Amino acid sequence: MTLDEPMGNARTLLQTDSNGLINADAISLSNEAQYAVIADLIKRGINAAQIQESYENATTDVGTYLWPSDLWLPKEVMVNYIDTNDYNYVECDIIDSGNLPTGENIQTIRYNQSKVNPVIENRGDWFEIFPAPSTTKSTDNLTQFFWLFYFLAPVKFVSSVGDGTDVTVPYPLNLDAWLLAYRMAQIQSMRGDDEAQARAAQYEKQYLMRLDTIENIIKKPTQKSITPTGLPLTGYEF
Repeated sequence: MTLDEPMGNARTLLQTDSNGLINADAISLSNEAQYAVIADLIKRGINAAQIQESYENATTDVGTYLWPSDLWLPKEVMVNYIDTNDYNYVECDIIDSGNLPTGENIQTIRYNQSKVNPVIENRGDWFEIFPAPSTTKSTDNLTQFFWLFYFLAPVKFVSSVGDGTDVTVPYPLNLDAWLLAYRMAQIQSMRGDDEAQARAAQYEKQYLMRLDTIENIIKKPTQKSITPTGLPLTGYEF
């Protein structure tokens, strides 16, 4: 599905011709709607909003690191002080330096946190790991030290022809051509007069209904037939 389809649906909903929904204006509105839809998917805990997995190296005695450039929201951080074997990675808890247990301060945690229970603090586009990997106090692994899971930042729609006809709509937004259209119509209507804003509430209602449907489709597990299996009893169990 290309972007011209939800754009056309949005024009139909707004009962307008292409005026105001063409070229740069339409692309801008589509991007705003895309970010809003993906944010709603993440709020619902839907990993299909696009999860990225990556390994990152560490540096000796350095505790602060930038998040990957394509990260939108971190989901899970694991670290491995021992080696690069998957089974030695430990999940990091999240702390808030402004809300620490009584009697503790950030410096205490920075130098005394156990490697068995590492913690991180998210500080925007960077974070700090406690304790930092070290080769002075001990010989810690630095290669693929971090194992990161995070939501990818949406890729902005950019059209070479200006009308969106050559832009591919990504998964899972491409599951329903009206999902993005209703979000576009709702955003555009909220910028109008009282009558337009009243219609925005209806567009939002329809958008949420379609979002529920998408969520059910994505979250629905694959069903497999049940194969009966005999009980492996030998008689010695009784």
